Amino acid sequence: MSDWNQFRHDHENSGRLTGSIDEEPERPEPTWDAGVDGSVDAPPVLDRDTVYVGSSAGTVYAFDRYDGRRRWRFETELTLASSLVVTDDSLLVVATDGTVFALEPETGTLRWQGTVSGRVESPPTLSRGVLFIGHGEGVSALEATTGEPLWTHETEAGVVGAPATLAGTDFEHVYVGTSRNRVGALEAETGEEVWAAPTKGSVVGGPTAVPGTEAPRDAGAARIGDDRIGVADRDPSALDPSDDPKSDGPEIDSPTESGLEFGGTDIEPDERTEPLAVEGDIDAGEGDRVYVADDGGLLLALNARTGQSWFTYQISDPFTTAPTVTDDSVFVGAADGYLHVTDTMFGKRKLRGWLFSKKGVNLDGIARAEPALVGDTLCLGDSSGSLYGIDADDPDFGWHYPLEAGVSSGPAISDGSLYVVTDDTRLHCLSWRDETSGWD
Repeated sequence: MSDWNQFRHDHENSGRLTGSIDEEPERPEPTWDAGVDGSVDAPPVLDRDTVYVGSSAGTVYAFDRYDGRRRWRFETELTLASSLVVTDDSLLVVATDGTVFALEPETGTLRWQGTVSGRVESPPTLSRGVLFIGHGEGVSALEATTGEPLWTHETEAGVVGAPATLAGTDFEHVYVGTSRNRVGALEAETGEEVWAAPTKGSVVGGPTAVPGTEAPRDAGAARIGDDRIGVADRDPSALDPSDDPKSDGPEIDSPTESGLEFGGTDIEPDERTEPLAVEGDIDAGEGDRVYVADDGGLLLALNARTGQSWFTYQISDPFTTAPTVTDDSVFVGAADGYLHVTDTMFGKRKLRGWLFSKKGVNLDGIARAEPALVGDTLCLGDSSGSLYGIDADDPDFGWHYPLEAGVSSGPAISDGSLYVVTDDTRLHCLSWRDETSGWD
């Protein structure tokens, strides 16, 4: 149906487009840009030959994907702060006051209108014909074709970020994070709570749900010490943090790091602790997982079925994006100007420095929107206006394109183009393949 029809591409919040990529994208070149009224706080979405975006001024725009020509606009007179969702027959729009609009994608004609309680600033998620909407009072589930309410689960604090599901597995849960240090799983059919776990701060961007592997991993592929030079392997007295200007120094890598207290529960953010294997679960290295990052600087991997901690990774600055997870690596932006890179098994830093492991890839500005993966290239924009293509297998810059204003949302990606919105309220299309003729 669509190549990027909702926030971060799919109901797992994967941010990955991998199925039809024939070759790795080179540096994209600008194809067109278009202005919108008001700021845009969420990525655009794509369906067939159309790009859709909503603005804080309450306007929904439909642009031709190939030349940027505006096809139609729909005025809501309400603030729009979250991504849109495209289904087979509707464009679903959620305003901050909880009003839900279903529009005809071809014309922008209103099909139906509904509502949920509580303020909505988080992207909705479409999964198996159900629209999950996080809001100030909890999370609600609506039938996507009619808007019929299915259930509402109230939370102690507002839900932040997009919900995520793993609806293709035996554990049909919806995963949500809140503004008050919680992440949890609900039954997708009823909204009943399955488990809840503490975080250090407000969840950023929402959980990222990752299906388990089908075959056991090579146990030697993720051994402790294989993917970084750690301080624990050396005599700290012989090392000077100033020797490596990009190193984190012994403060973060030190094994004397203390535990974190979450409402009386101690969680040890020890990068060297192996994940828990629970009774009846698949062995460590397999099994469904949920990754979350928060504004307290905690990256947390959890068993998707039980909520048990797989690993924790802690920094001193807030994380600013949700995690993007590949088979081997976790990528997450932070306020320190780095795209942090860890492995998926132990939360250990993957990039080597001269003496110390490095946080990750050093950006020109701060990543404010989640990275998107096309093939093996991670596409990411930052607050300085830099747009990057980063090799996800060997994390380093593959290409760079400067925009005139900071990247505020996106990117959304098709086979041949990427779409981002900048702080000067312009939607940009950059292409690495010729899409002017609608080749797909």
